[in-house]
Amino acid sequence: MTKPLVFLSYSRKDIAEKNELATQLKVCGDSFELWVDDHLHHGEEWQPEILDHIDRSSMAILLITADFLNSKFILDVELPAIFKRRDAHQLTVLPIIAKSCAWQSVPWLRKLQVAVGEKKPVWAGDGPQILGQLTEIASRAAALAACQPPGEKSSSPTPSSGTIYYEPEAQRKEFLELLKRFSESIQSQSMERVFGRDTLHRWRRHEEQICDRLNREFTLAVIGPFKRGKSTLINGLLQQEVVTSDVAPETITINEIRFGPQLRIEAHLPGGGRLGLNPDQLKHENLAPLLARLPAEPTHLDLRVPIDWLRGFRIVDTPGTGDALERFEARIQEYLFHADAVLVVLSALDPLPESERAFLKLAVLPQDFGKMTFVVNMLDKLRDEQDVSSIMNNLNRRVAQLFPDATVLGVSAFDEFARLNNEPRPRPERAESLAARFVQLRAHLQESVLRDRELVQLDRAADGLAKLIQTVSRHADQLTRSMEMERTHLESAITVCEDPASPLHAELKEHSQRVHSFILDLAAEAQGWIDGFINRLEQSARSLATVSSSDLQRHFPFFLADGLRTALNRCLDAHRPLILSELAGAANCPLSLDGDHAATGPALRRPFDETSSVSHTAEPGVAVDDSLWERVDVSSLLFDLTQIQVFGITGSLLRQFESKSREREKSLLFQQRFLNAVPELRRSLRARMDEIYAGIADRVAQELEARQQERVDTSLDALRQGRLLTARDDTSWQRETLQSIPTLVAEAGGRLAALQDRLWPEAKDPAA
Repeated sequence: MTKPLVFLSYSRKDIAEKNELATQLKVCGDSFELWVDDHLHHGEEWQPEILDHIDRSSMAILLITADFLNSKFILDVELPAIFKRRDAHQLTVLPIIAKSCAWQSVPWLRKLQVAVGEKKPVWAGDGPQILGQLTEIASRAAALAACQPPGEKSSSPTPSSGTIYYEPEAQRKEFLELLKRFSESIQSQSMERVFGRDTLHRWRRHEEQICDRLNREFTLAVIGPFKRGKSTLINGLLQQEVVTSDVAPETITINEIRFGPQLRIEAHLPGGGRLGLNPDQLKHENLAPLLARLPAEPTHLDLRVPIDWLRGFRIVDTPGTGDALERFEARIQEYLFHADAVLVVLSALDPLPESERAFLKLAVLPQDFGKMTFVVNMLDKLRDEQDVSSIMNNLNRRVAQLFPDATVLGVSAFDEFARLNNEPRPRPERAESLAARFVQLRAHLQESVLRDRELVQLDRAADGLAKLIQTVSRHADQLTRSMEMERTHLESAITVCEDPASPLHAELKEHSQRVHSFILDLAAEAQGWIDGFINRLEQSARSLATVSSSDLQRHFPFFLADGLRTALNRCLDAHRPLILSELAGAANCPLSLDGDHAATGPALRRPFDETSSVSHTAEPGVAVDDSLWERVDVSSLLFDLTQIQVFGITGSLLRQFESKSREREKSLLFQQRFLNAVPELRRSLRARMDEIYAGIADRVAQELEARQQERVDTSLDALRQGRLLTARDDTSWQRETLQSIPTLVAEAGGRLAALQDRLWPEAKDPAA
């Protein structure tokens, strides 16, 4: 396989520095091929050859000095070619501040993420310091090269060979024109006379949300459990301490981080109040008393920071998704709804626990993010690279089960921040590999997320328009069917929907009760499975006497809790598709709208509201999605069960370790007492399993009733509107308007689908 080509751009007046850097870069010859213009001589056609190599490079290293910034050839020839490939997603730029110069006054350079030398130029130190900096540059280049495909020569600004490239601005203009044209079509006077003012007002709000998403600043939401190093990671990405990592649950805040010409921190309070803060007040010991004095808890902290990398987007640093989630749940959900991309921070010591999986399925999965990045932090806590490889392979498999297209990267934010501040590294023997991993993360965010932010926002706005088009189509179809009903049947259907004692509502209740009973019946099967698990656990526990008492005291409670949660989750995972299938069957059941509760023709027997997320296909489990399942708080129920039952039992067992018995006697006593406690554990688990399944049955039945009622309410609106329209003598123009909807929808939907196909052309085979 061809190695990526790296182009080194430098001033001829910095040849000595270039040679030193090139020597270190060539050490990484297995990772990339370095090209410098050493072999070019006066009189040769050197400009075409330089441009040819830039056109084939995957990375360009810029050796920034005052002479570099004053070089006419570099500014007029090399840099335009480099940025042309960078803007076409073909090349990564790695700027190195080699000597002191006013580089921060150069607009194009300020926009780049400086790799090395931002605080202290490379050649500003002594010999060992320079060598250390050069070694770091070589390691970073090797890490970035591992993320790059081999460069391919191209004569046009295409993202990759064989892929058609479309300018984001042109696609944005086309989308806005499509949205405007569709909006004008559905917001006409004739549409209002057919659908009603309230319906058009709802559609108008939908359009405004689409425009708001497109025009709002790009938002990268950083989420993850509490104490996983999210704040340290953000500080590492920004290359300075912006948010404090010294937090406690009572001082957790949501932090919005944006670019600002100067540092400014404000606490935003409910009702619009604001309080200016200084950086010292963000520290735990100062923030806790300050928050206690406020009339209400801040909605968020607004941090404006003079870091050019933040221009054009904001980072939202959210609280942990564990104990603090309930307190911030509504606000986090709102931020996720408006976010354009998500970065999930996990710990290498506790990767993707069950509570986090539940949060991701409930809050993140329904948002359908195109750009998902999982960062496994705290790699410095692992013993060696073999452990790192094992953890990362495991996480890649588990993440792919939820988010097949997500990127999973491992870093040590603590190591990166120590490196930036010239402090002792946590793992000196792995310092280079940890630094390279952070370079890889920063490059991924820059190349795959931030550079494409216009396309990401456009993609999410396009999804919103697709839903609006679908809503208009379904509403028109529903209204057409109501107008086709005979007058007596129309009045009867309206009465049936309005009367809570009608056969229709009785049938809804019957469906709910049937689903409730079905779930309770599953509890007996789950109890049989749990009994089998307890039997195997009891058999394994007969060897506890061979384990040291210190290990039992430290690890057994958590081992038991984790084992029980896993066993219970397997029961629920096995039953989930059955429950969702039963739920979908009840939700999809055709309901009669006539007073006699009998079939009165296809129009009445057809499901009367297709705006529900419940599918009418043969795959109900796909439509009644996991977001409904997660709303039953299964994870919370399991956590409570294992906390109460497991730690209640093991707590009494651990107290015997306080005695002065010998090691062997303590372990044997622990084994005996645990085996004696197994019958009580079995009995209490069976009782709690009944409670869990009863809770699931209650919540699912409530959800079904709510969804069915929404369908009835929506159908009732269409029936009333149909009655209003058919009461007029001449309905030909209303019918003509409704008949125009399929053509309007087909045209807008077709143009939108074609535009969406062009947003990410690299995901498609151009030869297909």
